[in-house]
Amino acid sequence: MSSSNRYILYRTAASGNEAVGCVVNVFVWGGTGTELPIPPDTAIAADPAGKYPIGSTYVAPAL
Repeated sequence: MSSSNRYILYRTAASGNEAVGCVVNVFVWGGTGTELPIPPDTAIAADPAGKYPIGSTYVAPAL
């Protein structure tokens, strides 16, 4: 499995017992096909090194 296409889905707003930044899913996506559905109050980030397993906390870089 190539890690270069690894992404995480993380919370941008707290939900239940999941805080902001909580990684709720990890997936591999080739970047082709139809639109990738992103649930409300979440965002995706590339994680090619696999540093963020489900349940870990991701801190998005400041814009």
